[in-house]
Amino acid sequence: MNASAGITDGDLFGHRLGTRVVTSPSTLGYWSQGRAIIIVDKPEIPPEFEKLELLATPKTYTIGNIYASKSLPERTAAFTLADKYKDLLPTLYREQCVRERDGFGGTVLDMRCGNYQLSIQVFSPDRQNPNNPYTVQIGLTMARETRVGYDWQMLLDEEVDAVDKEGRQRRLEQARKDRSLRGFP
Repeated sequence: MNASAGITDGDLFGHRLGTRVVTSPSTLGYWSQGRAIIIVDKPEIPPEFEKLELLATPKTYTIGNIYASKSLPERTAAFTLADKYKDLLPTLYREQCVRERDGFGGTVLDMRCGNYQLSIQVFSPDRQNPNNPYTVQIGLTMARETRVGYDWQMLLDEEVDAVDKEGRQRRLEQARKDRSLRGFP
């Protein structure tokens, strides 16, 4: 990675938006809404945070979101952590980013940094799982109204469609092999 790379280049926590994640058999992650969520081993994140995840496309693993997170049992603790970075990030990136909106939904801070969005969000437990913890996230993603954001979304849509088509085809072939389709025209 280039020494001058920074937030306006899409770099955060040692990773760059738009690059491909190299995976191995030991890579951990999960799937969410057709996207690959890759859990980074030995992340470069502030000590208060627990994990770093990369949201990527399902076939080429092209990074579209980088975020560090921390789960906390109490609302007060979650907002205390979020407020610390709400004050720190605008100071740190004052020359590179423009503060947009604060306090919208779970968003505590939203800053535009060139083609990218730097944000702090607090996710509350939902009604179905009120005992779940609060989660604080600091993340960088591609701004939606930019060319890089549009290009990544198009790549994601293409790859999700391809994975879905491949899955349907495998299920159909397996059903034919198992003779599960007997009686269907």
